[in-house]
Amino acid sequence: MIKDIEMKDFISHRDTTLAFGRGITVFVGHNGSGKSSVIDAITYALFGEHTRKANKNLVRRGCQGQAMVRMRFTLNSKEFQATRSLAPSGTAAFSQLELLSENGTAVNKKLAGGERRQYGESTSAEVAKVLGLDYKKLRVAAVVQQGELVRIVEAQPREFKELVNGLIGIDRLDLAFSTMRDVVSGFRDRLRDETGYSDEDIPRVQQLVADKEKELAQAESLLHEFEDEKILLEGRIRGLEQEMERLEPMIAQSRELATREELLLRHVREKRLQLEADAKKLERTIAEAGDALALVGGRDETQMRLKMVGAELEEIQTRMVENEGDFGRLRGFLECAGRLQVQDGKCPVCGSQVEKVDSMFDTSHIKTELARKEAERSRLQVGKVELGREEKRLAELDRRIASAEKFLSDNSIESAGDLEKLRQELVQMQATLAKLPKVMNRVEDPMLLAVDGHSQSLATEITSLREKVRGFSQAAYTNAKLEKGTLSQKLLDANRRMGNHQRAIDDAKTTIESARKALARLSQASEFVGTLERIR
Repeated sequence: MIKDIEMKDFISHRDTTLAFGRGITVFVGHNGSGKSSVIDAITYALFGEHTRKANKNLVRRGCQGQAMVRMRFTLNSKEFQATRSLAPSGTAAFSQLELLSENGTAVNKKLAGGERRQYGESTSAEVAKVLGLDYKKLRVAAVVQQGELVRIVEAQPREFKELVNGLIGIDRLDLAFSTMRDVVSGFRDRLRDETGYSDEDIPRVQQLVADKEKELAQAESLLHEFEDEKILLEGRIRGLEQEMERLEPMIAQSRELATREELLLRHVREKRLQLEADAKKLERTIAEAGDALALVGGRDETQMRLKMVGAELEEIQTRMVENEGDFGRLRGFLECAGRLQVQDGKCPVCGSQVEKVDSMFDTSHIKTELARKEAERSRLQVGKVELGREEKRLAELDRRIASAEKFLSDNSIESAGDLEKLRQELVQMQATLAKLPKVMNRVEDPMLLAVDGHSQSLATEITSLREKVRGFSQAAYTNAKLEKGTLSQKLLDANRRMGNHQRAIDDAKTTIESARKALARLSQASEFVGTLERIR
């Protein structure tokens, strides 16, 4: 209920205050007396709206200050006051809604001020919230425009009916019917935003629940099948893992066995090569030792002969020196004799008669001696050469004897008995070589290859490892490993499918639960929409 309204410099009112009592208030006056301006003052005070087109038309002509309207009204035991003012240019200057009292108790609380809608501050919006209708709805519900009564009087029957309907609110009922349709549509839109459905979708939601329940049953059945398959696969994989665990130590032992066999083969090959080399060397040593012993056996005789040849060479050298002296002396004699030759039986020195010349000065005798000395020198020279050759041969033989002695010493051979021991050692080597195959690619009986301490140790280890890996099959292990890989892949696939079916189950349950909740709300909403339709 409007209690009063105050207007200052508003349209045609300089300063007017109107108080409204209980009941109906009628304004009577000539055109332009200010009746309609009171209605504009009411709508402007509440909502800042009017029928004067521009705001500047609200300011009284000639006014230098601001135009102002203030209205007090009551609603539900509360008293409110709406105040607005505007400048001469028509610009809004002030707006405010206050709660003055409640249940007779003064409050004087400001509810809204201004029209800063971007900041959530709007006097018009607060008034609409208090009244429950805005300016447009107020015009429809409470304001009859000027001229409508004249139209009623002068109208044709059809127009008269329309005007009467407008005056008594029939047209507003049509608007309410249309507005109620918007309300129902808006309610369904909100319901669709909140639940994804409206009351019109109840059959579709019920069908969705039925379909999802069917999908849920199928997914649960398939899930049980895959769970059984998973249990079976896990059992087979565990069995394969146990078998592989049993075989894995044998794999290491099998590899160790192969390593030991390769070491034994390599060692025996090297040993055979070494034995062959040692046997050849020993053969050469035995052969050389026999010759060396024979040489060493003639060592004393050789040295004695070497001394004798040396003595003979010294004697020949002495004789050659003597021969050279005699030869020179004889040549001197020959020269002297040549000068002392008897001529005509007279001495060439004193001229005395000489019947016989001394042989010492006989040139023929001297020449004979010279020839003999020459022959002797040739024989001595030949003898010296021969003795020199003999000495050289004996010296070479002595050197060979010394080398043979060193060879025998280096090989610890002192007698034929030592040489016989070497021959026996060679026989043993050859016997060992005869036992070893020339080509060795695999180990059949390791003990047959035990030719020394190291090979004996390897052969013993090989025998022990063969006993440990007896019955082991690398192919069996490989097949178990491959089968495990295949089963593991199947298990992964089963787990993946189980996960897919579990998600399908969860999704179906979630959808069913959500749909059932939605159905409950939709049922309530359907009843509410039915009520709204009945209200329409």
